[in-house]
Order: sequence, then C-alpha cells, then structure tokens
Amino acid sequence: MSIQDERLYAGDLVEAADESLKQLGIRDILFEYENGTLFLRGEVPSYYHKQRIQEAVIRLKGVTEVRNEVEVIRAKPR
Repeated sequence: MSIQDERLYAGDLVEAADESLKQLGIRDILFEYENGTLFLRGEVPSYYHKQRIQEAVIRLKGVTEVRNEVEVIRAKPR
C-alpha cells in the first residue's frame, strides 16, 4: 500500500470509528491510525465508556491493535 493509499484508508477508518462511537452516544474521542494500530485519546466519565469505545473499534477492518489512552474523568460532587 502506498503512503497516499495508507492515508486515505486511515481517513476512512477514523470516520468509521467516529460513527461507531456516535451510535453509542460518545463524542470527542481523537483517533490516530498507524500501521494497523488505532490510538484512542480523550476523556470519558466512566470505565464502562472507555471499554465500550475499545469494543466498538476493535472490530473495524484493518485494526490489528488498539491503544486505548482514553482517560476516565469523574465529575466532581457538588
């Protein structure tokens, strides 16, 4: 695969990942794809959400590894 093909594929893959998460009601997660590895970055309110993100993207064609660097940020009590 050429560098240009790799960039186009990565763009399609990130778009598919973003759509998968929107269906779960999760937004504002950043994706970076490199040589089969999908890096996930951002913040979510629970470990449940962090796990759901990983489950949603691991099934995408071309993803051989997921690096889940999403942070769990709990809301401060009032």
